[in-house]
Amino acid sequence: MKLTIFSRLTLGYFIIFIIMGIVNAYTLLKLHQINVGTTQIINADQRILDFRKKLADTILSQMGYEKKFIITKDPIFHTQFLSSENDFNKYLNDAIYIADTPDKSAALNQVKNSYGQYRSIVLEEIGLIRDSKFYPKDKNELEKEKLIENILDELKTLESTTLNDIYLRMDTLSEAGSSSYLHLSLQPGV
Repeated sequence: MKLTIFSRLTLGYFIIFIIMGIVNAYTLLKLHQINVGTTQIINADQRILDFRKKLADTILSQMGYEKKFIITKDPIFHTQFLSSENDFNKYLNDAIYIADTPDKSAALNQVKNSYGQYRSIVLEEIGLIRDSKFYPKDKNELEKEKLIENILDELKTLESTTLNDIYLRMDTLSEAGSSSYLHLSLQPGV
């Protein structure tokens, strides 16, 4: 079967149209990957870093209120401790909810466990102080400091894990962006 000039032109344009459609679909796929990666960085990673800072600040504030209460036995410091406890739990639960990798979840769960132990010691100590009973002050101080140190170390681990995830996502975004730019530049008229 012999093709006419018109049918050859039509076939040629159709093939060019198919090739351009494939290039555009690939470019859209890469742009979608950029969008997804950017959304993950903004909605998960950046928020985790914000929560990490809030958790560190809150636990240090709690430690200050707890020490002030032990020294002064002023109930206002106990109230402030409980208020900080509510903030800490809210930030921790929010961070656990948005944690998107097993490493982040593990670090946050370790923070939760250490915090639970710290809280138990403090509440026991506060009860003994209110009842004017003796308690092993030096031993409790060492345990509390160790638990606070564990919490802060896990928060540092969380930060480094999150920053590493951001770096990997940015690298993937860079590759996807370069790839989509290359395909866009191959199109005529761009």
